[in-house]
Amino acid sequence: MAGPEHTHRESCLQEDNVIVQRTGPTPISRAPLADRLPFFYGWLILGMGCLATSIAYGIRGSFSVFYVAILQDFGWSRAETALIFSTGVAVYGFTAPISGALIDRFGPRKVMPVGCMLIAIGTAASSQANSIWQFCLFFALLSMGACLTAFVPYSTVVSRWFVRRRAFAFSILNAGSNTSFSFPLMSELLIASGGWRLAYLWLAGLVAIVLLPLETLFARRHPADVGQHPDGVPPDPRPIASRVVPALSGVVDRQWAATDWTLGRALRTYRFWAVCIANLTLWGLGQNLLVAHQVAFAVDIGFSATLAATVALVYGLSSSIGAAGGYISDRIGREWTFTIGCSMAIVGVAILIAARYVPSVWILYAYAVIMGTGFGLAGPALTSSLADLFAGPNYGAITGGMVMGFGVGGAVGPWLGGLIYDRTGQYVPAFIFVMAVIGVAVVSLWIAGPRQVRRPAR
Repeated sequence: MAGPEHTHRESCLQEDNVIVQRTGPTPISRAPLADRLPFFYGWLILGMGCLATSIAYGIRGSFSVFYVAILQDFGWSRAETALIFSTGVAVYGFTAPISGALIDRFGPRKVMPVGCMLIAIGTAASSQANSIWQFCLFFALLSMGACLTAFVPYSTVVSRWFVRRRAFAFSILNAGSNTSFSFPLMSELLIASGGWRLAYLWLAGLVAIVLLPLETLFARRHPADVGQHPDGVPPDPRPIASRVVPALSGVVDRQWAATDWTLGRALRTYRFWAVCIANLTLWGLGQNLLVAHQVAFAVDIGFSATLAATVALVYGLSSSIGAAGGYISDRIGREWTFTIGCSMAIVGVAILIAARYVPSVWILYAYAVIMGTGFGLAGPALTSSLADLFAGPNYGAITGGMVMGFGVGGAVGPWLGGLIYDRTGQYVPAFIFVMAVIGVAVVSLWIAGPRQVRRPAR
C-alpha cells in the first residue's frame, strides 16, 4: 500500500477500528498542496465510484433491452441468447480476484483506465456481432472491464478512505451503482431511434469520453496519497497509553479482528464461504436472472419494451433509496437489515408473478418499488458484513474472491431463466426459484455472523 518514498520509523496505524503497532516503512504524503484542498478528497473518490459503477453496470444491465432486440433480429432460443449475459457475468466473477489483487498491488490509477478501455472496446465490438460466440466474446471483454473499474476496485478503495463511516460510504456507493438502472430506458430509446447496433456505439463513446479521463486523472488509492487521513479526520496525537480508543468498543472477537487477513486465510474460514453463498444466491442467481429476463417477461404479458425499461428505472431509483441500508445496518445490525431487505425482495418477486395473471402497469411499478427497496437495503448490509469480517490491506483480493461467487451464480441464473422459459413457455417457475435462493442468502449471512466479530459503529 505504501508508495515509492518511505521513512523507516515505528508507526501506529489505525486499520479498521483496530490499533496495530507496526515497525517499518510509513508512506510520506506525495501531495504538498493537500493542505489547501477545501474538502475531503474521499468524497470525490466516492462520487467517481458512483459514476463508474453506474456506467459500467448500466451498460451491462442494459442487456435486458438488447436481449429483446437481438431475439427479434436473430430468432435464437432464449436460453442460448441469455448465454451471452451469463458468459459476461461469469467472466466478471472469475476476473474479480485478479482485479482485487491488481488494485492492492498497483493501485486504481493503473488498473481502472485499463478497465475503461476494455468496456469501450467490448461495447463497440458488440455492435458488429452476428453470432452467439461473437456476442459472448465481446460481452466478456465488457464485463472484464467492468470488474476492473467498478464495484470490486471501488469497494477496496472506499474501505481505505472511510473507516468510521464505512457503512455510510458503502450505502452511497450502492445508491450510485443503482442509478445504472436508468440505462435500460436510455438504451431502449437509443435502440428505438437508431437500432441496437448504433446504441452500443453510443454507450461505448460514453465510457471513452466521460469515464476514462476521470479515472485516469483523479483516482487515488489511499488518503496518504493526497496528504489526508481516513474519513478526513487526523489521528489522535496523544500516546496510545494515555487515550481511550472508542473504536475498539465495537470489536467482539478481538483475535479475529486483529488477524492479518489474506485471501488464503479467508478461504479457510466458514464465514467467508457463508458470505460467498449469500452473494452467489442473492446477486449471482437471483438478481441476474431477473435483470436478464424482466423486460422480456413484461413484453410477453403485453407491455412495450419502453414501459418495461421505465419499470427498471423505477427499480433503480427505489434501490438507491433503499441503499440507506448501510445507515440502518449501523443501528440494527447487518443481519437484520439484510433479512428485512431480502424479505421485501421475496414479496417483490411474488408481485411480479401476479402480473402474469393480472397484467397491470401498477403491479409492475409495485414490484419495482418493493423489490428495488429490498435489494437496496440488502446490498450495503452484505458489503459492510464482509468489511466487518475481513477488512485490512488485502481486502481487495478478499472482495474479489467473494465476487467470484457472484460470477458462478451469474453464469447459471440468466441461462437457467431462459432454459425454464424454453421448456415451460413461462417465467413463473424461474421466479419461484429466485424467491427460494433469496431465502438461502438470508440463512447464509446469519451463519457468517458479522455481529459475532464486530458490532456496527453507531
